[in-house]
Amino acid sequence: MATLTIEAPRIYSARNSMNPDTIGNVKEADSQTFVAGDLVYPDDSVTADVDNKCLKICGADPAKIGGIALKAATNVTTGNIEIPIEPINSEDTYQMNIYHATPASAILNSVQIGDTYEIIRATVSSVIAWCVDMAATTNIRVIVVGKHPSDAGTDLYGRALVKFLTTDGTNFNMLRFSP
Repeated sequence: MATLTIEAPRIYSARNSMNPDTIGNVKEADSQTFVAGDLVYPDDSVTADVDNKCLKICGADPAKIGGIALKAATNVTTGNIEIPIEPINSEDTYQMNIYHATPASAILNSVQIGDTYEIIRATVSSVIAWCVDMAATTNIRVIVVGKHPSDAGTDLYGRALVKFLTTDGTNFNMLRFSP
């Protein structure tokens, strides 16, 4: 049984992954500390102009998920920069480590394929990353569609292949960003 190091979520297979037409650039909100690989969303609550969204890190049990940050925020209040993100699309498959507060339960079994789970920004051995929360099924955000082919069935914090869902459990439509 191996213990895998958790990693940031990333595209496993996609129709249009990393195509310049699908990467969004959104100005960071003030005082953001997200890093590359964090789940983020464009928030228009900080301005009256809906086309002038500001990027924020997703909170616990996120209702809004816009994409995966491809660059770290600068944690400033002036001179905020545009951050490239890979928008989430329900037609794409992502790989995410699985997580459970009891490490021995952080194993993905084949019977869990097709199940839906919450996501969590977890810390394992001082590494922080968004993971599939195997203990939480109330505020579902992903459906497990498979297991990463290079993982053994007994790996702790193994990698699940997932698709993102909306807050009502339906498929996620790719968000569009203003130019």
